Amino acid sequence: MQREFQLSPTMRRIGLALMVTIGVVYFALAPFDFLEDDLGFAGFFFMTLFAFFSLGAYWYVRHNGVLLLTDEMILLRRFGKDKSLEYKEIVKIKERDNHMPPNYTLYSNTSTLKFSRLVENFATFYDILQSKTKALQETDISLPLILQLTSDFYLKITLALISIGAIIANLFWVALRNTEMPLSEIIFGILTVLFVLALFIGAMLPNLRNKFVRIDFTNGEIRAYPVVGSPRTFNTQKIKSIKIEKLTRQVNLQHRLIWRTMQSVTHPLVIRFSNGQELTITEHQSWDLGYAPERLAVLLRNLYQQRKLELKFPTRSEPFIAA
Repeated sequence: MQREFQLSPTMRRIGLALMVTIGVVYFALAPFDFLEDDLGFAGFFFMTLFAFFSLGAYWYVRHNGVLLLTDEMILLRRFGKDKSLEYKEIVKIKERDNHMPPNYTLYSNTSTLKFSRLVENFATFYDILQSKTKALQETDISLPLILQLTSDFYLKITLALISIGAIIANLFWVALRNTEMPLSEIIFGILTVLFVLALFIGAMLPNLRNKFVRIDFTNGEIRAYPVVGSPRTFNTQKIKSIKIEKLTRQVNLQHRLIWRTMQSVTHPLVIRFSNGQELTITEHQSWDLGYAPERLAVLLRNLYQQRKLELKFPTRSEPFIAA
């Protein structure tokens, strides 16, 4: 048995388009005299172009290749070179890192295999890999399972609020220092900023109803606590399916040299119930709760299958995916 999974062609196109665009900008503006008049600005300008060109090259190279899953090993083939790990050698998995987009890293005692998480049909890829790798088969977790927002989530929110506050405070400090602005105008400016923030928060409220601070998985029920609104309760006896769904959105971009359309793909975890209820946990939500979405899907399936529920799961030919 051998299955082939491509690294994201969309990211390859984005990387190539970015390199082409930066190249066009560079050759179009390099001859102009205004860059020679201000060497400091010219240096900053070209360093910025170089940074974006490097980012495009990085995305293009990282997503140029395929992953092969055989009966005995996983193999990464890129530019004609192969790197592999046998399933029995894998002792540790790191589900994401700080790269953009994140990497999925497999460790043995002597080597590592690292590749982008943006793999086509990643849920199918993960299901096959998980079935062959002991390091991915968790046996020490049981019901009840309580998921809460991690400390990393609160740290990110705190840093974002501090950054916004610092920017606003700096703008007002500059205004007070360089102008003789009346106090009434300063107060009006502060109120305007607060009003805009209130409008933004108001626009976000519908989304916050589907953003959960905690989800309790127990034998009898699943209870999800949204940021805004009352807890939502689901009867586990009515579970119909637990799977990662592939949601595709077409983005039309006019660029004759690179592409005409680009797909935006997300993979939320969806739990469906026979009474019509549905619990959707987005990729970001799953990470905020401390789990990779594909790992959480397998974990919940195993926990509720252990109770011998008659759950309807995708077949092995297309595990955990619904179009």
